Amino acid sequence: MLLALGILAVQEFLERDQNLEIHSRRLLSPAEASFYKFLNQTIQSRYIINCQTPLQTFLKKSQQQSMSKRLYTMYKSGHIDFLLLHPLSTEPILAIELDDSTHITPAAKDRDQRKEQLLTAANLPLVRISTTSKWGEVERQAILSKLNDRAITSLSEQTVNQNVKTRPHNLA
Repeated sequence: MLLALGILAVQEFLERDQNLEIHSRRLLSPAEASFYKFLNQTIQSRYIINCQTPLQTFLKKSQQQSMSKRLYTMYKSGHIDFLLLHPLSTEPILAIELDDSTHITPAAKDRDQRKEQLLTAANLPLVRISTTSKWGEVERQAILSKLNDRAITSLSEQTVNQNVKTRPHNLA
């Protein structure tokens, strides 16, 4: 009797999977799709554009380090609207968030603050762009300015790292 019930339970479980209905959906909202085109024109294929990238895929938390539950929740379940990557190393260069009317609520502001805290800890610049305005030269310059700042910072860090590697060790 127990064996028969077990077999029926397994059959029911397998039948559920056969009747599964899953549909694909657009990755980007209409506003995000429009901004993607604007961003692509702005960076002129100098960077890779990742869309809707989960934070935990490009931010690495130290095993020993702990964080509050609310920050950890953002780390595990949050995402960035657009992430620009270096075309050769695929290193994250710049995070971009589109802020629509939903970003004015206290809960949304809290989520934005936690996301910014994680990006700041990772030394990854963030640009916030409002969806309420037409994207133009001001937004283009904000993005390019952050990219230039990041490029200068990266070059400075590389120079410092190369100097440290080539500097003779003081054995005295």
